[in-house]
Amino acid sequence: MTNAHLRDSASVKCDDPIFPLVIAALEAMPRQDRNAVLAFLDFWRDLPREDRALFAKSVRPDLSDEEVARLCGVTRRTVYRWPRYRDFKPRLASFKATKRQNRCCEDDIDAFDDGDRDG
Repeated sequence: MTNAHLRDSASVKCDDPIFPLVIAALEAMPRQDRNAVLAFLDFWRDLPREDRALFAKSVRPDLSDEEVARLCGVTRRTVYRWPRYRDFKPRLASFKATKRQNRCCEDDIDAFDDGDRDG
């Protein structure tokens, strides 16, 4: 998308007051970044909403269900109804617990390391 296309898009009548700001932000980006953002938006738009929720939660595990719902354009209640999302959450909790255990083990190893290394 060229800057001329962005300007033409910005001049289109739109009821959303944020639209011109989004177009201006895209226009201000370097071309490579702008193309990456637009490609991601195409990818996101084509995903079913439940897949969006799984993707968002896998990339950002600490997102609340409400934040995930907002990213997917649904209510929090809808997110709770999705079986794959509900099934995914316990596995995510296990992943976080394992990650914490690994961090603790690394700290323990560092604590016992006295600096003498045979080698």
